Amino acid sequence: MTTPSSRLFRPIARITPVEAAEWIAWRIANAMPTSVLRLGDGEFSILGYGNESPVDHTLKALRIWMGDQYQRLTEPEIQRLANDLRQAVHNANLIGIPRPSRQQREAECSYVDAIFRNYGLRRRGQIFTDSGLHHFLQLSLSFGQFLHGLPFLGLITPRDVAEDLRIMFSIGHMCRYDIPEERIHFSAPAESLSGREQGDAGRSAVHYPDRYEELIREIQVPFRGAVFLVGAGAFGKVYCEVIRRQGGIALDIGSLFDAWAGISSRRRIRELGEKFSMTSYAKRYSLKERMDRLQASIQGTYLRDRVEPSELRFLCSYEPTRLCITKLYSRLG
Repeated sequence: MTTPSSRLFRPIARITPVEAAEWIAWRIANAMPTSVLRLGDGEFSILGYGNESPVDHTLKALRIWMGDQYQRLTEPEIQRLANDLRQAVHNANLIGIPRPSRQQREAECSYVDAIFRNYGLRRRGQIFTDSGLHHFLQLSLSFGQFLHGLPFLGLITPRDVAEDLRIMFSIGHMCRYDIPEERIHFSAPAESLSGREQGDAGRSAVHYPDRYEELIREIQVPFRGAVFLVGAGAFGKVYCEVIRRQGGIALDIGSLFDAWAGISSRRRIRELGEKFSMTSYAKRYSLKERMDRLQASIQGTYLRDRVEPSELRFLCSYEPTRLCITKLYSRLG
């Protein structure tokens, strides 16, 4: 195993979360096959398996996604997952990466630069943004722009939110591919869940390699530019690549599915509560509420130390169309 690099991964082709939101909207409007991934400590623990990443990092990540079922995995199966994930990252169009402070502070993110260099994961035309992109998109209400009126929306998630999304965003047809959940993040009491979700919580299906191999065969993109939302840990990054290869647009939104289902599986979702709910798209917001949402949206990204309160008020003083806010806000990146 190599020693983790002390170099920080600072790609030149890095855009702000605001610019990323407009870039995604442009790709959807033009039906351009796309894979948008976010990489965190778990993904890097798999990407560096057997080399940059210590084995205990890899096993910790697998246990988060699979519970004790990870113990049945063989070395070749873990290596295959690492190889599939590397290919998905190499082929992705937009990648959210940990900001430099995380690369310096967190052991599992200390080898980001080494992994990108050693496996040649960067390619021409690839762009990068902050790994907190999914939170920014929710708090800035960008999914309203992305999803409203779509003829089709595909989901890969254990959460039964398809009908709620269809109604909220006036979507023509929904297709959900079910997967086992991340048990380690499950925190909602059983009585707070629907009957379907209670069934999901108790099932013993194995995500990898069983459901993983099934789903790679099952995924069908109905037409070029069809949009899919994916929340499936490191496995979901590979599903995003399958969707892109078939001509679809895959957005890795992770734990937002939990938030939309009313499950507070992450600290930030618990802290911000209603701001992460699906019903927030049905509200009309006052100036103060818009300021609160925008302020919250930058706290999880590298922009958080670069925005003055006076600038934030200036940004929110206009009727909050996404285009207006984006043009003003992008200069801060």
